[in-house]
Amino acid sequence: MSPSGLAAGDYYGLIQVASPDASSQIQLVTVRLTIQTAGEDPPQITAGGIVSAASYAGPVAPGTLVAIFGSNFTDPGNVLLSNSLPWPSNLGGTSVTIAGVTVPVFVVTPGQINAMLPFGLAVNTDLPIIVTRNNAISAPQSVSMVSALPSVFTQNQSGQGLGAIIILHPDGSWNLAGNGNSATAGDTLEIYCTGLGDTNPRTVAGFPATASPLLWAIDKVTLTVGGVNVPVSFYGLTPAWPGSSR
Repeated sequence: MSPSGLAAGDYYGLIQVASPDASSQIQLVTVRLTIQTAGEDPPQITAGGIVSAASYAGPVAPGTLVAIFGSNFTDPGNVLLSNSLPWPSNLGGTSVTIAGVTVPVFVVTPGQINAMLPFGLAVNTDLPIIVTRNNAISAPQSVSMVSALPSVFTQNQSGQGLGAIIILHPDGSWNLAGNGNSATAGDTLEIYCTGLGDTNPRTVAGFPATASPLLWAIDKVTLTVGGVNVPVSFYGLTPAWPGSSR
């Protein structure tokens, strides 16, 4: 029997069995043929495809905004965006876990997922990440975890070039660094990054960071500009935003 050209469903027919030496020389047997639609291809994570969403490099730290590269994360041409906070653990049928812990996701395309790693993950080890799409599950792909590894967002979102840095002037005005806008002595820089690691107090990944109390990174942050140490007045999560640090 060939299922070619048949729609999904059950098909019934009769098979006639004949034996001239049997007492009942002809027997009819009812048979059922079930045609199922082909299951969707499972999602696949590219080897080494779990990186910081700012620098597109690894390793990564708890609370980092990450980009996960691979295939079959959603239907071709789909771009799924979370339009509410907190970010969901399932977006359009696609979800992510790391070491069995659910991960908030905020962008899903066929070849890339942007998500935020939970806080409190084990560090100085490799942890498995799995992508599930409906009932299809990817093979685990390991990612190296460290306590902190800052990476600065860039203005062109490529991980290269000018950083996402705001220049705050003493008069209260501000500019985005670059394009003729330069910092001078007395200005304050707001540097937007990810990968500062766990915070005190600890928050929940995917939820907007609070302004009171401020969520300070546990690991101390130092800054140099042109090789000169610069005092840091705050290092932690940006209030009202999940995952972004400054």
